[in-house]
This record gives sequence, C-alpha cells and structure tokens, in this order.
Amino acid sequence: SQGHAQVEELYAFTQALDGSRDSAEVARIVLTQLRDQLRAETAELIVPGPEGRGWLRTRLSGADELGSTWLAAPPPGSWWIPATTGQAVLLPAEHGQGPAEGDHGEPAPADGIAAPVPMGDAIGVLLVTDSLPDQPTFTDEHAKLFQALANHASVAMSKAMLVDRLREEVTEKEHLAQHDTLTGLPNRTRFNELVEEARAGDRPAALGLMELDRVNEVNEA
Repeated sequence: SQGHAQVEELYAFTQALDGSRDSAEVARIVLTQLRDQLRAETAELIVPGPEGRGWLRTRLSGADELGSTWLAAPPPGSWWIPATTGQAVLLPAEHGQGPAEGDHGEPAPADGIAAPVPMGDAIGVLLVTDSLPDQPTFTDEHAKLFQALANHASVAMSKAMLVDRLREEVTEKEHLAQHDTLTGLPNRTRFNELVEEARAGDRPAALGLMELDRVNEVNEA
C-alpha cells in the first residue's frame, strides 16, 4: 500500500542519515535521498548565513553534482519564499512557470515542493523541483512525504551543526592554549611540543635561537 511504501521510504531516509558526522555530509545525504525518493531532477537546501547575513544555497542536480552559492536575500518572487517563514509550498505542474527564466536567469521549475526546516533559532528551506517523466507532477501525497522527510532532516541538520560548532570551539581553545594572543605565534607550550615532535622524527632537526631587543617594552605597550 501507499502508506506502507511511505513508511519504508522514511525508514530508508533515517538509516541513510545514521552515523553522519558533519553538516556537509548530512546535507549531501539529505539532498540525495530527497531527490531520489521524490523522483525529482533537483534538490536544494537553503539556510540562513551566520548572524542572519545572507543565505547559503546548496543544490544537487545532474549526476550527483553538488554546488553552493551565496544569496544576499531570497530573490523577489521566488515560489519557495513562504517556506522561509514556516509555510510549506506545493507547486504543481499546471501552476509552474514553464520554460520562463527563474532565479538568477535559470529556467524556472515545471513543478516543485518546498518545506521549512527549523535549525535552532533559524529556518532553512528544503526543496525539490522538476519531477521526473515517470510521474506527471508532485501531488499532495508527495508533499506530505516531503514534509515528513524534512522533519527528520531538520533534526539531523541541527545535531550536525551543533557538532560543527563544538569542534570549532575545541579547535579555537586549542589554538589559544598554544599561541601568543598578541602575535599569534606559537607559545612556549607549543614550542616544546614542536621540539619533541622534531626529536621523535626520523629526519635530522636543528634549533635556531634569536634574541630580540626591547621585547618586554613591546609586549607591555
């Protein structure tokens, strides 16, 4: 039955996301799964940039071609804009824009589905466009399945973004612990680590010493 098929599709989607480690990997898996399960030519993820500055648009099309571009703002008149405020959008073929030009001068989609994707305090957008020839167009049933998949994607993306932020914080703290905050040069702790690494290596190593005049005056200025 159709309901059983949708359950299987949801299961396959969550299984594909299981074990994903960072937001880039999650985005690729999400877009691949959405495009394949919805039988679409293209899948996209559009997320707000840092501090709400611009939007990062990641598109999967063709033979798994993944590309990203920055948008200063959603292009005026874009059919998927309502999804940025939490409203799902179904664009059936009879209401598509046909071969006319759409965003950035690209051909507008014949049909599409867009769904909001909450990610922390921000709302991103997942969308698929141009259904494949083996189905006439996207329907309400496709839209329901798409929203369910988007909900799972929202959880996975939020977790991946949190992991990314934690990694960045750890990297930043490690850098601060090993470098002088004024010059950005390695401090004594990092220097000792580098010396030990050189001594443990297979290649000969040399150590150069240089004395700088008035260093204390510069540091205290």
